[in-house]
Amino acid sequence: MIDYVEITVAKLETALPERIEELHLAPRRSPKGGKVLMKLDNYKALFKEEVEEQLASIPMTLDENGQQTIPEYVCPFPVYSGKELEDLLSSPEWTSSDSIL
Repeated sequence: MIDYVEITVAKLETALPERIEELHLAPRRSPKGGKVLMKLDNYKALFKEEVEEQLASIPMTLDENGQQTIPEYVCPFPVYSGKELEDLLSSPEWTSSDSIL
């Protein structure tokens, strides 16, 4: 399943416009305009330096076999997939009250 992240427009505006264009991103904005929804993988690519900085700050650990474990990125924004994503998209914040004639 694909994970999606809900970020603020203010956060998106901190990204370099060149990187948004380079990655061919067209994030989905909420009808009310305050939030943006994008694939988590795209978020990680767009904010690559922040992701790498966080991962570098997590100490390496060993599993029960003595093998190093790869640190897992923890997104600072809500992440949705499956039913949770469907619920989000049908919420008042993500549905438009405009009717099409």
